[in-house]
Amino acid sequence: MNKKLIALTIAVAALSGCNSSGSSGNDTDGKDQTPPRPSPNPNRVEQMLHRLENANQNRDHVFVVGHRALWTNQGERLFPEQSLESIQYAIDMGIDAVELDIRVTADDQYVILHDGSLNRTTTCEGSISQKTWDEVKDCRLTIPVGGGNVEVTDEKIPTLEQVYALTKDKILINLDNKVGNARYPDMFNMAIEYGVDHQILASVRMANEAGRQSGYALIDEWRDSNIKFMPNIYDSDADYSDDTNYTYLEEILERVNPVLVQVRNAYTNSNQPITEDGGFFFTEESLALRDKYNTHYWINTLYDNHPPGLRSGGRGDEMAFYDGLPDEVWGWWHRTGATMFQTDEPVMATEFLEEKGYRQPFIGE
Repeated sequence: MNKKLIALTIAVAALSGCNSSGSSGNDTDGKDQTPPRPSPNPNRVEQMLHRLENANQNRDHVFVVGHRALWTNQGERLFPEQSLESIQYAIDMGIDAVELDIRVTADDQYVILHDGSLNRTTTCEGSISQKTWDEVKDCRLTIPVGGGNVEVTDEKIPTLEQVYALTKDKILINLDNKVGNARYPDMFNMAIEYGVDHQILASVRMANEAGRQSGYALIDEWRDSNIKFMPNIYDSDADYSDDTNYTYLEEILERVNPVLVQVRNAYTNSNQPITEDGGFFFTEESLALRDKYNTHYWINTLYDNHPPGLRSGGRGDEMAFYDGLPDEVWGWWHRTGATMFQTDEPVMATEFLEEKGYRQPFIGE
């Protein structure tokens, strides 16, 4: 990664009113992995929300969500995952949304960190939930560089407040809540305070009866808000073991009336053939329900070693990049019925989808 180019990109963004802290990167055989791109049009969020809320009229536009923001490109690590820098770069590159994992410190500071432990991604050690904010606010985020070594960057663990301030009117925010539904109201009230509540996509796992009832109670409480709730429902859940039983799916769609649903084609056996039909959620019956309730289906194509394509029937980022078959991943899933992808290759996915005509330009771009 060319650090001078990153620094220049961030400096240009800062002059445009963007707020980014520090810089970090890595070299990839002298090959630049971060081509500059103009900042989004100020009205882009409103245009995205219109397409989200009117799914049936906008199935020719596929949304791209950066998993843990935008920290990788073509298999290379650019920034610390979920850093403010990676979020800013997702904004600069025109990605539709960033997925962020929410944790809470011992003194109730909401922070962005995937793991419950500090060990893997920071210079500190221990459980984030057992540390106060003062104990972790100076921890530096790191980038793995191979052989168990890391590059220490100037980036620190972001607070949720910092993320809200940075992203206002610029990008959608998927909150992947690692601390339970009871904590969501704090996050939502904070979002209202920062004026980003209309940008929030809140994930709610509804794998079983207890999860559904907890989710329904939360969603009913916030139904009159601007928050967009996203049920997470996987075809590995017991409720979907019978391919002819759509009762639970329709119950969720009717009760929540969501603009988007995260679905999964479970791929748990490395000997299992790559999916040829998309599984339960991409049958004619399920897609008819998708259309009836005017919602988007979101698929995760994330890199995964257990096995590759774990969440997407074997059709994951590994196949798109390492095998050079993006059409067998993002193209295939879109033609099968998905209109949102969460990916570790958001730049590559966006460029591919645009080239294929699977994304429509926004006014002002």
